[in-house]
Amino acid sequence: MTNLSSNSIDLNTTLLESTHDAILAVDKLLNLNLSNTQFNKKFIKGVEHKHIEEIFEDQEVITAFKDCIKTSESRKVQEHSIFHKNRTHYYEIVVSPIIRNEQCIGAMGVFKNITEAKLTEQMRVDFVANVSHEIRTPLTSIKGFAQVLDSNDKFIAPEAKHYLDKIITNTERLHALFSDLLNLSVIESRHRLLKKEVNLKFMLESVKAMLLQNYADKNMNISYDLSVEFVRVDPKLFEQALINLIENACKYSGNDANIKISNFIDNEESVIITISDDGPGISKEHLGRIFERFYQVDSSRNKKHDSTGTGLGLSIVKHIIAKHKGVIWAESEPDQGTIFFIKLPINPNKIDQND
Repeated sequence: MTNLSSNSIDLNTTLLESTHDAILAVDKLLNLNLSNTQFNKKFIKGVEHKHIEEIFEDQEVITAFKDCIKTSESRKVQEHSIFHKNRTHYYEIVVSPIIRNEQCIGAMGVFKNITEAKLTEQMRVDFVANVSHEIRTPLTSIKGFAQVLDSNDKFIAPEAKHYLDKIITNTERLHALFSDLLNLSVIESRHRLLKKEVNLKFMLESVKAMLLQNYADKNMNISYDLSVEFVRVDPKLFEQALINLIENACKYSGNDANIKISNFIDNEESVIITISDDGPGISKEHLGRIFERFYQVDSSRNKKHDSTGTGLGLSIVKHIIAKHKGVIWAESEPDQGTIFFIKLPINPNKIDQND
């Protein structure tokens, strides 16, 4: 049997060169210590590149290495792109600490090429977006002509009025469906969010004003109690998630509905936002599936609360929260209301044990 330890240097070099992944290692000062041929061919543009900040312009990558060395914990960059040989290549990066004698002496980055998966996913997203866009155009024409007929009694017999109303209602539902599909495909295709510090109180005030106007026929009481005033999110996407969740509560609650929003810090690692209502609640058999696309709890519930939803609202919320590297779940009992929980990481690049 060959004694591998006697040739450990050669073995390590062979292993590094045998993998399809690009690999580099840096010391605590972010100076390049080691890299394999895959990394050199794709990322090194000149022999003078000896520091990670000379190799990468992407601050997310640099920050991942800095945080890894500082905390001795692994970090992940979901997507990093480079232009190589007239083509854009996409990589998922996992940065791990290099530990010696219980001390972090540097960090190692493993760059996994996800280009083909990225392009396949992009084709699917583009297909959904194109189909949704093309179908909305004839739907707009159908609705427009139906409204013209509906506006003038001489165009249509009174007994046909009921059927015309059905045409208009269902074209509106289809229009909403394809708008949500288009919205979902746009969210799925976004890998980089435009995050900034957002005043959650101001955002909730804006959402509250809009929904109170939309549900003016109800006696809605929307209140909030925030222990964390600022969150780092993509403002447009996160506001959309809040709108979908709070509107969902408005839709299914009674005429005297109470909706409460609160938040708190969880273990100094996450901020948790809760949205609770006193509506009819959701049974356990449905609770685990409410974030699935097109899943609706039951038709009688929708009819009772005059719902014309597409079944995509909560799925859109789930995707938005996932893009923020967070999680969402709900707790509920029939006739006891529902509480939605949004958990957002304070450091989104940290790798969870379940990753």
